[in-house]
Parts: sequence; structure tokens; C-alpha cells
Amino acid sequence: MGPTGEEGRLRDIESRDQCVVFCRRLFSPFLIMVSLACMAAPIAAFAAGTRTTGMPSKITPIRSSEALGEMKGDLAVDTKDSSLSRSHGKSQTESEGGGKEMYPFLTPATAALAAALIAAVTALYLGVWRPWLRRPKLKIYFCEKHREPYFHNLAFGSYEQPIDFVGQVIHILKPGLNVRVKVHNHGKATARGVQVRVEKIVLAENNSKAHEERLYHPTTVKWSGERDWGPVDIVPDSHFFLDVFWSISEEPLRVFEFNKSAYRGEIDERLLRDIVDRDICPSGETYWNVWVDTSYDRGIPVKYDFQGDIEIYFVVNGENCGPLRFEAAIAWSRDAYNSPSVHIKERGYFVNND
Repeated sequence: MGPTGEEGRLRDIESRDQCVVFCRRLFSPFLIMVSLACMAAPIAAFAAGTRTTGMPSKITPIRSSEALGEMKGDLAVDTKDSSLSRSHGKSQTESEGGGKEMYPFLTPATAALAAALIAAVTALYLGVWRPWLRRPKLKIYFCEKHREPYFHNLAFGSYEQPIDFVGQVIHILKPGLNVRVKVHNHGKATARGVQVRVEKIVLAENNSKAHEERLYHPTTVKWSGERDWGPVDIVPDSHFFLDVFWSISEEPLRVFEFNKSAYRGEIDERLLRDIVDRDICPSGETYWNVWVDTSYDRGIPVKYDFQGDIEIYFVVNGENCGPLRFEAAIAWSRDAYNSPSVHIKERGYFVNND
């Protein structure tokens, strides 16, 4: 089953966006490294210009011959003068010969190398390591016990025929079940543009090796509580519920029982039963499907009535988070349409953590 024109266009857009994200991740560290290298160039120049700066190791004071003559006489002056001349020559030689190098290892080459290494490490941290450490981290949560918020009995809309009941318009509701999982973000960054798609559905008879595999485009799945099938942003330490599977029963007795509970005390039971049987006439079908948009023809079933083992394969993707795959293993029958056995598996392990 090939993709429709709309699905093909969406896949092309997705591939293009993935290329853009890859190029940004590839070139961001390079641009940062170039900028830091330019900033480090003056440091290398400064180090090269100051590496030979030093002070003489010893300075010998020079005293005048007149001061020495006054203290010790002419003979002493001659002796001191000659001594001072030698001392002065030695001191001058030390001064002219240059002082000792304070940092002999700091050459222009080593300074430039150190600046380049600092720039490279900083660029890697800012461009790769820091975003990776702060990346969104999505995790699937589920509870196999039939309880809220993972198993939710609800009305799937109402029948089109409104009923005029003593001047009050009432609607007969369709009973159903919704199964969902929780997607939680444990990272330090917001998960942007997160979408979930169903890749395929595998149908197998109970205790049978024979199976039927139905491939999807993949097709976008709806987030719980959202009006459409668009992506969502999941902020850090927060979550969204994802609608995974639904089933509806239009058997007259089940429709009556569900609406009896909904309109308890408002409508007499015998009158309500007459409304359901005479005015509504439910189809008697019981069926299920995944939460995909079937409002137009896209080559996928609008509903399934298959009974047995069902495996539904999903993939979670976002603009700044990698793919997360999981599957729902469901044992469904018409008699237990609102209490199926559901197991969620991720990487081969069962998810039953909430």
C-alpha cells in the first residue's frame, strides 16, 4: 500500500526537516570553534611577546670613587675602584645578556596549540555535549490494571437523531473504551514537535500462527484531549497522554445500559428502552480501531471487527529527540469489548510501571 499524495508530501517535508536539523548539529560546533579561535589569537600573540620578559638575577651597586676615598684613603680608593670596575662590568654583562626566561615552555607554537585546544573543547561542549546532556528524555508509562487514566470508559459521540423528550432535546450516546499510555519528558529541555505514528498492525487468530499484517504509511496518532492530530511540545518534567486504542459497541442492550447510567433519574427506563429500540435502532456492531484520522479516504480501515490477538506498532519522534518505538499487544473480543487484555512493550520488555 503506497502513500497518498498528501502522505508523500508530509514524508518529503519530514525528510527535509531531518536534514536541516542534522546540518545544524554538524556545523554549530565548527562555527563556535572558529569564533573561539579568533578570540584566542590575541592571547597567543600576547604570550609570544612576553615569553622572554625577565629580571636580572643579581644587581651589584656601584659606588663612586670619591665616597670610597673619603672613607679609606687613596690606596683603598684604587683597590676599591678596580674591584668596583670588575663588579660593574659583570653586572652590566648580566644586564645586557638578558634575564632568565620566566616561562621557557610558552612559545608561540605552544600558545597557539593551547588556544586551539581550548577552542575545540569549548566548541564541542557548547555544540554537542551540553545539548546532549540537556536533551529531552521521553519515557513510556502504563498500568495493565483496568483503571484510570489508562483505561477510560466514555461516550464516543452520539447518534445523529436528537430525541425530543418533553420539550427537552436529548442525545443517545455510543458506549466505548479508550486505552492510552503516558509519555513523560525526564530531560532538561522541552521536547519540540513530538508526534506519534502507527507503523503497522498485525492480526493473529487466538492460539494460531497464521496472521495478517496491515502496513500504515506511517500514520499520525492523536494525543489525548487534543482536537486534531498535530504535534505537541512536552516541557521538562511533564507529560502527555497518547490515545492508543478504542472500541465501540452498538448492540442495543449495551447502548441502553450505558444511557440508563448517563440519564439516571431523568428518563424512565421503559421509555428509554423504547427510544433506543424504536427511534435509534443501533446497528448491533462491535468494533475497534486506532486513533487515526479516517475522515477521508486514505486506504486504511475505518474500523475493525477482528477478534483475537492484535499487535500495534508505534514510533514516537520529535524535532530534538530521537525515535522511541513501542508496541501494544491486545487480546480483544466482542463479548469483552470494554475490558480487553492490554500489554505495552518497549524494546522487548513489558511496560507496567505506573
